[in-house]
Amino acid sequence: MVEENLIEKLKKIKLVVLDVDGVLTDGYISINSDGKEFKRFSVYDGLAIRICHEFGIQFAIISGRVSKITHQRAMELGIDLIRQGIKDKGEELKKVVALLGVNFEEVLYVGDDLYDIIPMKIAGVSATVQNGVKEVKEIANIISERKGGEGAIREILEMVLKAKGVWRDVIKKFSSEKNVE
Repeated sequence: MVEENLIEKLKKIKLVVLDVDGVLTDGYISINSDGKEFKRFSVYDGLAIRICHEFGIQFAIISGRVSKITHQRAMELGIDLIRQGIKDKGEELKKVVALLGVNFEEVLYVGDDLYDIIPMKIAGVSATVQNGVKEVKEIANIISERKGGEGAIREILEMVLKAKGVWRDVIKKFSSEKNVE
Protein backbone atom coordinates (compact mmCIF):
# COMPACT_ATOMS: atom_id res chain seq x y z
CA MET A 1 0.00 0.00 0.00
CA VAL A 2 1.38 3.37 -1.05
CA GLU A 3 0.94 6.23 1.43
CA GLU A 4 -1.48 8.99 0.38
CA ASN A 5 1.16 11.75 0.32
CA LEU A 6 3.33 9.67 -2.03
CA ILE A 7 0.38 9.02 -4.35
CA GLU A 8 -0.13 12.79 -4.67
CA LYS A 9 3.56 13.22 -5.51
CA LEU A 10 3.48 10.39 -8.07
CA LYS A 11 0.49 11.97 -9.83
CA LYS A 12 2.72 14.95 -10.71
CA ILE A 13 5.52 12.94 -12.34
CA LYS A 14 6.36 14.06 -15.89
CA LEU A 15 10.00 12.98 -16.04
CA VAL A 16 11.69 9.79 -14.86
CA VAL A 17 15.48 9.92 -14.61
CA LEU A 18 17.26 6.59 -14.38
CA ASP A 19 20.69 5.45 -13.36
CA VAL A 20 21.76 2.37 -15.31
CA ASP A 21 24.16 -0.03 -13.59
CA GLY A 22 22.35 -1.60 -10.67
CA VAL A 23 19.01 -0.02 -11.65
CA LEU A 24 18.27 -1.02 -15.26
CA THR A 25 20.81 -3.84 -14.90
CA ASP A 26 21.76 -6.19 -12.10
CA GLY A 27 24.88 -4.11 -11.45
CA TYR A 28 27.29 -6.64 -12.91
CA ILE A 29 29.39 -5.92 -15.96
CA SER A 30 30.78 -8.87 -17.89
CA ILE A 31 33.76 -8.37 -20.15
CA ASN A 32 34.92 -11.14 -22.45
CA SER A 33 38.52 -11.83 -23.53
CA ASP A 34 38.06 -9.54 -26.56
CA GLY A 35 37.17 -6.67 -24.24
CA LYS A 36 33.49 -6.67 -25.23
CA GLU A 37 31.14 -5.58 -22.47
CA PHE A 38 27.88 -7.35 -21.68
CA LYS A 39 24.94 -6.18 -19.57
CA ARG A 40 21.53 -7.68 -18.89
CA PHE A 41 18.37 -5.60 -19.06
CA SER A 42 14.85 -6.65 -18.06
CA VAL A 43 12.19 -6.74 -20.77
CA TYR A 44 9.65 -5.99 -18.02
CA ASP A 45 11.33 -2.64 -17.41
CA GLY A 46 11.42 -1.97 -21.15
CA LEU A 47 7.70 -2.52 -21.62
CA ALA A 48 6.88 -0.28 -18.66
CA ILE A 49 9.03 2.52 -20.11
CA ARG A 50 7.29 2.20 -23.49
CA ILE A 51 3.87 2.30 -21.80
CA CYS A 52 4.82 5.43 -19.86
CA HIS A 53 5.81 7.14 -23.12
CA GLU A 54 2.22 6.62 -24.32
CA PHE A 55 1.01 8.64 -21.34
CA GLY A 56 3.42 11.51 -21.95
CA ILE A 57 6.01 10.62 -19.34
CA GLN A 58 9.52 11.56 -20.45
CA PHE A 59 12.70 9.68 -19.60
CA ALA A 60 16.37 10.53 -19.21
CA ILE A 61 19.41 8.48 -18.27
CA ILE A 62 22.22 9.84 -16.12
CA SER A 63 25.01 7.31 -15.72
CA GLY A 64 28.46 7.51 -14.21
CA ARG A 65 29.85 5.08 -16.77
CA VAL A 66 30.11 5.39 -20.54
CA SER A 67 28.79 2.35 -22.38
CA LYS A 68 27.73 1.71 -25.97
CA ILE A 69 25.32 -0.90 -24.65
CA THR A 70 23.57 1.69 -22.48
CA HIS A 71 23.17 3.98 -25.49
CA GLN A 72 21.84 1.12 -27.62
CA ARG A 73 19.29 0.04 -25.00
CA ALA A 74 18.15 3.63 -24.43
CA MET A 75 17.56 4.08 -28.17
CA GLU A 76 15.53 0.85 -28.26
CA LEU A 77 13.35 2.24 -25.47
CA GLY A 78 12.87 5.67 -27.03
CA ILE A 79 15.04 7.43 -24.45
CA ASP A 80 16.83 10.19 -26.33
CA LEU A 81 18.26 12.10 -23.39
CA ILE A 82 21.31 10.09 -22.32
CA ARG A 83 24.07 11.54 -20.18
CA GLN A 84 27.02 9.20 -19.60
CA GLY A 85 30.33 9.59 -17.80
CA ILE A 86 28.71 11.94 -15.29
CA LYS A 87 30.44 12.35 -11.93
CA ASP A 88 28.19 15.10 -10.53
CA LYS A 89 24.72 13.69 -11.09
CA GLY A 90 23.07 16.44 -9.05
CA GLU A 91 24.33 19.17 -11.36
CA GLU A 92 23.46 17.08 -14.40
CA LEU A 93 19.93 16.55 -13.12
CA LYS A 94 19.55 20.33 -12.78
CA LYS A 95 20.63 20.73 -16.42
CA VAL A 96 18.19 18.05 -17.61
CA VAL A 97 15.30 19.60 -15.69
CA ALA A 98 16.07 23.04 -17.17
CA LEU A 99 16.41 21.60 -20.68
CA LEU A 100 13.05 19.82 -20.50
CA GLY A 101 11.28 22.66 -18.72
CA VAL A 102 9.86 20.62 -15.86
CA ASN A 103 9.79 21.38 -12.14
CA PHE A 104 11.76 19.28 -9.66
CA GLU A 105 8.50 18.15 -8.04
CA GLU A 106 7.61 16.55 -11.41
CA VAL A 107 10.77 14.42 -11.42
CA LEU A 108 11.18 10.84 -10.25
CA TYR A 109 14.84 9.86 -9.88
CA VAL A 110 15.81 6.19 -9.54
CA GLY A 111 19.30 5.35 -8.29
CA ASP A 112 21.05 2.71 -6.25
CA ASP A 113 24.47 3.94 -5.12
CA LEU A 114 26.29 6.83 -3.47
CA TYR A 115 26.55 8.94 -6.65
CA ASP A 116 22.73 9.01 -6.69
CA ILE A 117 22.19 10.57 -3.25
CA ILE A 118 22.29 14.23 -4.36
CA PRO A 119 19.91 13.86 -7.33
CA MET A 120 17.59 11.78 -5.17
CA LYS A 121 17.44 14.64 -2.68
CA ILE A 122 16.74 17.15 -5.47
CA ALA A 123 13.97 15.21 -7.22
CA GLY A 124 10.36 15.44 -6.14
CA VAL A 125 10.24 11.66 -5.70
CA SER A 126 13.19 9.34 -5.26
CA ALA A 127 13.28 5.59 -5.63
CA THR A 128 15.79 2.81 -5.32
CA VAL A 129 15.90 -0.89 -6.00
CA GLN A 130 15.79 -3.65 -3.41
CA ASN A 131 19.57 -4.11 -3.65
CA GLY A 132 20.40 -0.39 -3.42
CA VAL A 133 22.96 0.63 -0.82
CA LYS A 134 21.85 1.46 2.71
CA GLU A 135 22.52 5.20 2.43
CA VAL A 136 20.30 5.44 -0.66
CA LYS A 137 17.53 3.38 0.91
CA GLU A 138 17.51 5.74 3.89
CA ILE A 139 16.47 8.70 1.71
CA ALA A 140 14.31 6.96 -0.92
CA ASN A 141 10.57 7.56 -1.02
CA ILE A 142 10.20 4.18 -2.74
CA ILE A 143 12.20 0.97 -2.35
CA SER A 144 11.21 -1.67 -4.88
CA GLU A 145 10.67 -5.26 -3.86
CA ARG A 146 12.61 -6.37 -6.94
CA LYS A 147 16.32 -6.00 -7.55
CA GLY A 148 17.86 -3.85 -10.26
CA GLY A 149 17.72 -5.52 -13.66
CA GLU A 150 14.95 -7.83 -12.47
CA GLY A 151 11.88 -5.68 -13.12
CA ALA A 152 12.35 -3.09 -10.38
CA ILE A 153 11.74 -0.22 -12.79
CA ARG A 154 8.53 -1.89 -13.96
CA GLU A 155 7.37 -2.09 -10.34
CA ILE A 156 8.13 1.60 -9.72
CA LEU A 157 6.57 2.77 -12.99
CA GLU A 158 3.40 0.78 -12.30
CA MET A 159 3.10 2.79 -9.07
CA VAL A 160 3.30 6.00 -11.11
CA LEU A 161 0.70 4.82 -13.63
CA LYS A 162 -1.64 3.65 -10.85
CA ALA A 163 -1.29 6.97 -9.02
CA LYS A 164 -2.15 8.78 -12.26
CA GLY A 165 -5.25 6.58 -12.60
CA VAL A 166 -4.31 5.08 -15.98
CA TRP A 167 -3.28 1.55 -15.02
CA ARG A 168 -6.75 0.15 -15.85
CA ASP A 169 -6.43 1.68 -19.32
CA VAL A 170 -3.11 -0.11 -19.75
CA ILE A 171 -4.59 -3.45 -18.73
CA LYS A 172 -7.63 -2.86 -20.93
CA LYS A 173 -5.39 -2.14 -23.92
CA PHE A 174 -3.38 -5.32 -23.44
CA SER A 175 -6.51 -7.38 -22.75
CA SER A 176 -8.17 -6.38 -26.02
CA GLU A 177 -8.41 -9.18 -28.58
CA LYS A 178 -6.98 -6.88 -31.27
CA ASN A 179 -3.68 -6.91 -29.36
CA VAL A 180 -3.48 -10.71 -29.26
CA GLU A 181 -1.07 -12.06 -31.85
